[in-house]
Amino acid sequence: MSAESNDPKLALAFALAERIATIDLTRAAEIYPSAEALADRMIEALPDEYIDEPLLGPCFSTAALARWKQITRQAVTRQREIGTLFAVEHKGKFHFPTTQFDRRGRQTAAFRTLWTQFKATGGDPLAFAVWLQTPDPETGTAPAVALSKAGAERSDQMFLEDFTIIDPPTRSSDEPPDADR
Repeated sequence: MSAESNDPKLALAFALAERIATIDLTRAAEIYPSAEALADRMIEALPDEYIDEPLLGPCFSTAALARWKQITRQAVTRQREIGTLFAVEHKGKFHFPTTQFDRRGRQTAAFRTLWTQFKATGGDPLAFAVWLQTPDPETGTAPAVALSKAGAERSDQMFLEDFTIIDPPTRSSDEPPDADR
C-alpha cells in the first residue's frame, strides 16, 4: 500500500502513521486512558460540516467547536456573541468556518483584520464567508486557501498586503456581466 492512495481515508491513515512514528506517546498514554480516547481527541480537530450552498467550505458546528476547544457550548455561544469567534447563521444554525483558526484553534490576526476590513465595507458574515471561498479573478486563489497556506511563513501584515477587499459576486454565473447595470 502507498501513501499516494486515491482513497482519502487511507492516505490520511498513512500520513498519520508516519507522523506518529516520530513522536513519543508516553505522555499521551498518561493523559488518555485508551488509544480510542486519543484517536477521538485527534478527530475532534476536524470540522464536522462542509457547506456547499452557499459556499462556506469546512465549518464547525457549535457542539464540535466546543469539543475541539474543550469548552462548553455556552462558552462558544458567548464568544460568538461578543465577536471573538466568527460564525455564519445558515438554516437556523451557526457555523464556524475553519478558515479563522490556526492549527491550535486560535483565531488568527490576519483573519480578524480581514473581517474588520470587510465589515467596514458594509459586508455581513455570510457575504464574508462566501468571499473567503471565492477565487480571486486575477490569481485564481481564494482568500481561504491563501489564509490556510500563509501559516507561520509570513507575518500577518505581509499576508494582508496581498488582498484588496472587494464585493463578493452577487449574480449567478448564468447572467451576462452587464445584467445588473
